[in-house]
Amino acid sequence: MKKYLNLGLAFATLTLASIFIAQAASADTFKGNIQNNGSATLHLTLTAPGQPWDGRDVALVIPASLSVFMHHLHTGDSLTVDGSLEKSAGSPAASVAQILSVDSIDEVGLQQLLGTWRTPRWEIFEFQNFNLLNLYIPTAGAEGGVNLQKTHALKYILTPDAQTNRFSIFMSDDRDVRMGFLEVSESKLTLTVTDFKTGQVTDSIFLSPVHL
Repeated sequence: MKKYLNLGLAFATLTLASIFIAQAASADTFKGNIQNNGSATLHLTLTAPGQPWDGRDVALVIPASLSVFMHHLHTGDSLTVDGSLEKSAGSPAASVAQILSVDSIDEVGLQQLLGTWRTPRWEIFEFQNFNLLNLYIPTAGAEGGVNLQKTHALKYILTPDAQTNRFSIFMSDDRDVRMGFLEVSESKLTLTVTDFKTGQVTDSIFLSPVHL
């Protein structure tokens, strides 16, 4: 399991700092929960305590380069984007903006991902929420039984990668960071781990859901 997560602390600090500084520096970053009613347009219920648009339902206008990811999003998924609030054409001057024009997607939280997944060797990946991933390995228990030993509690960030039509995933703890790509379906996950220096694939991890 450790081979999945063996990059240095210096790179971890630099990578995560770059991500969070980039998000914090933008004055036009919006976060909310997806509302998907089956129409061609997705809506986002904004969460911004203290801001006038907190709780507002806005229609999303997505660039063509990112539209391929929209079929992954369902009601209750989380989305953080950079963009601008706009009014619809012909709306009264006093009305509030009801359209969010998206420039880029910073982070995605998929409900479909949440829960427990396993490798063929029963190494466990537990996506506890949209940002916390717990890893376990099986160990021998009493009377021939099997116990699960927790090895890592990781923070993770999921972002769309327009070049590969997959999700990029960054995983880190206080010692290491690892990056790769994640392909998501109802019956399996494929985690492709890459070397950050060369971009070469170092491991492919196939995960199946565990129904508890």
